[in-house]
Amino acid sequence: MTQPNPGFDPTTLHARRDPNDPMDATQHPADDRYYPSVPPPEMPACELEALVIYHDSVTAGACTCGWCAFYNEQDRRAQAEHGGETVRRCDNTRVGVLVRDSSSRLLVIDRATPPGGVTGLAGHLDEHAVPEKAARDAVLKEVGLQAVHLDLLVCRWREDRCRRQTGPEGIGHEWHVYQARADGAPSARACQAFRARWLTRGQLQALVVRTAAYARGELPDAEWWASPGIAPVWVFWLSLAGLVTATREDLAAIEQASSWQVRT
Repeated sequence: MTQPNPGFDPTTLHARRDPNDPMDATQHPADDRYYPSVPPPEMPACELEALVIYHDSVTAGACTCGWCAFYNEQDRRAQAEHGGETVRRCDNTRVGVLVRDSSSRLLVIDRATPPGGVTGLAGHLDEHAVPEKAARDAVLKEVGLQAVHLDLLVCRWREDRCRRQTGPEGIGHEWHVYQARADGAPSARACQAFRARWLTRGQLQALVVRTAAYARGELPDAEWWASPGIAPVWVFWLSLAGLVTATREDLAAIEQASSWQVRT
């Protein structure tokens, strides 16, 4: 797996020196790398979580390496201490923001968590009183830019998954998708993202083609993770905004892909 941001790549976090010491490491079942039994104490919790999510994605949740075992045990203990629920429950409401600059390029981020993919900026409504406030905060939190001129593009339910516990309405979200303007150099600030970048319409279209190929089963998982396309639900928002095109057949395949399983 090759990730675009050398500053944080879960596949480089093994830092293994002695694979012959069984007391110090366990082997990742998906490759020949070894992971110390305990992560380094200075490692941010969100980076450890991202690594575990990545391992889950390539082993169908069956990873037995040292760091996954450590994380899962910590999670089990936390759940026992907090009534069995430590992962935040989904509120079934999300905001999405299609941010363009003065050159009409679209601001996207490369997601580090399954099912991966290139997306616009998003967040749950949570404690925000109104979706527009949540949308502005999502842009600031994820890329450090101020969004201006927010216009509501669509408000629609989608049966897409997120990493939280299933909400009261089941799997899916009532999406409030906005179009906005911003300029400047974005910086991926959320630990779920590898990088933020501006893309032209041609570049977006090429990524949609890749997503459609993956949805049709023409692209192996390893190739998708090496260079993901547009995340499924975002293909629909980009299409509604007139930024990309997709055939009816491709949209139907991608519709099925919108509910790809992710770690909750």
